[in-house]
Amino acid sequence: MGRPLLIGEKCDKEVREYVMALREVGAVVNTVIVRSAGSAILRRRNPELLASTGSDGVVLTKDWARYLLLRMGFVKRKATTKAKYTEENIDAVKRDFLFEIKVIVALEEIPPELIINFDQTGLKYVPVSDWTMEKIGSKKVPITGLEDKRQITAVFAGTMSGVFLPPQLIYKGKTKASLPKVDFPKSWDITFTHNHWANEDTVLRYIRKIVVPYIEKTKEMKLPSDQRALCILDNFTAQCTSDVNDLFESHGIDTVHVPANCTGELQPMDISINKPVKTFLNDEFHNWYAGEMLSQIDDSSRQCPFQASSVSTCSDEANCCPVDNRCSSLYLYPPCIYSEWVPCSWNYRCYK
Repeated sequence: MGRPLLIGEKCDKEVREYVMALREVGAVVNTVIVRSAGSAILRRRNPELLASTGSDGVVLTKDWARYLLLRMGFVKRKATTKAKYTEENIDAVKRDFLFEIKVIVALEEIPPELIINFDQTGLKYVPVSDWTMEKIGSKKVPITGLEDKRQITAVFAGTMSGVFLPPQLIYKGKTKASLPKVDFPKSWDITFTHNHWANEDTVLRYIRKIVVPYIEKTKEMKLPSDQRALCILDNFTAQCTSDVNDLFESHGIDTVHVPANCTGELQPMDISINKPVKTFLNDEFHNWYAGEMLSQIDDSSRQCPFQASSVSTCSDEANCCPVDNRCSSLYLYPPCIYSEWVPCSWNYRCYK
């Protein structure tokens, strides 16, 4: 006959019907939604069962929600998308995304100090673009070096209360010798991968070295030791692995992922931090480049930072203006100069 259902047959059936109705319209179904639905239905049907009413009643845990979904034949699947969301449905996606956040915050009573959002972004050494200025009528405008996308990856994080966590910078290299000789703030996490991209190891490292210590320190000041936190992050593969999820759960951290293909619209860090930091770095490059050009006015022996390629790939010289944007042409612009600007850009944004 089996063990009796925790909330009774009638309420359990109503929760299952609600879950099925959500999936029929394509809405998100997860343990948070199931627990919330169960609590709401119990409050309406049989409030004396709930422990939250002050009695020694039942507690709807994540395991309870998983068991209900398992009985329904539901398994965890990643959403499938074909393209970016259209203007017609982005509002619905945003509403569901914010609703999931609100539910977790309300259910776990998470304070703004422990609602953390972090995001990875690429920072280019040189502002490479496929646009340049050229004479009217020019038929060909080759720009050498567009394939050179040398950059670093930065991980920025902030809380809903306005606190900015120390960043992580990921350089390309195989040993510590690949890191620039720059005095970064001691709280920053400076590391490397073979291609400068974030991966599961760098994500785990950032959580252990930056996120968890911040949460623990915040809880020590004024919050209970079992207080849960919330991290809002992208649907990036390296951030969705079982090891990452287990690490979050082991430290009492719930997660909400930004819907796929919606980073530009729904990722807070992309708007509030990433863009201003990149703008600051581009301005610094502009100032450096302008200074180098000015210094050459009285020193004609010095090479221009951007030196045009000596070998043209265009057969029509009259309509061709080669421009080399590769870092190798910027012999006075080593990566350490750029790296020195990054802390300035972070301070500029944090204290603006």
